[in-house]
Amino acid sequence: MDEDLAVLRRAAETTHDPQAWLRLTYALLRAGKSPEALRPARMAARLAPNDLEAAQLLRRVFAEATRPVPDVDLRRAIGDALGLAGPFPDAPGWKHFDLLAGALDPITRAVAWVEDRQDPRPDDPRPGWVECQVELRAARDGRELVTWPLHHYNPYFGTKVFHLHVEDEQAIVVYDEKHRTYVAVVPFNGRPRFQALGRFAAHLILPDRILFVHYERQWSLGGFTLPELEPCRTVPIAIDGQANALSTRAVLRIEDDTVVVPLANGREARAPVSLRPEIGPQRG
Repeated sequence: MDEDLAVLRRAAETTHDPQAWLRLTYALLRAGKSPEALRPARMAARLAPNDLEAAQLLRRVFAEATRPVPDVDLRRAIGDALGLAGPFPDAPGWKHFDLLAGALDPITRAVAWVEDRQDPRPDDPRPGWVECQVELRAARDGRELVTWPLHHYNPYFGTKVFHLHVEDEQAIVVYDEKHRTYVAVVPFNGRPRFQALGRFAAHLILPDRILFVHYERQWSLGGFTLPELEPCRTVPIAIDGQANALSTRAVLRIEDDTVVVPLANGREARAPVSLRPEIGPQRG
């Protein structure tokens, strides 16, 4: 199997034929190597930007390659990336510690994770004060690459991480804090940047963009490109009702060239989505 993959890889790397990259992607998937299939899937989609098969395959591979990492595997991977003698332990000196998410890049061996540390301070002059830090960290080959405190109103009120993946020397994270949903791109070398999606926005993460539903005078499907965070063209959605028309924590999904939006009344609204991001102004 490895020899067959090597032949397919050489064929893809010596040609600009998207079909060669598609064949390599399918072979990696059959071999159970979905994280390694992400790069060839991206190459196929880049070489054939209007090809539906390439776009759909990339979305499938991206979803498989960015699945959450189990806690035991994540702690082992973090320990290896930091050069520890064993799995990554809870941070010493903190009464509460939690790993909120983690991601691995099998190509570069980089590991990223989000950790939540809390320490009640009964002796602090501020009554009820709790020291709380929520940070995205990344490491590789025994050294830490980046540490970034998540943009927050107040981390004490909680953080929910929906998505984290590592690719091309940067981490991309989507999370809720007290008031809003954010998407952030954190390069290992460079300045982190982020965008607010709205108040607990229903969203959908694709390989090249994040889409979200928001209400401002009318319902719309907005988005930002990934990793650039450039605004995508906003598409109106035909939804009857006001700001409570969506179901609680609606989970968007994509079917071919359509985004499906679950509604509170049990019905669904639909909005078209292009194969490639269309840059344009955000509007309500």
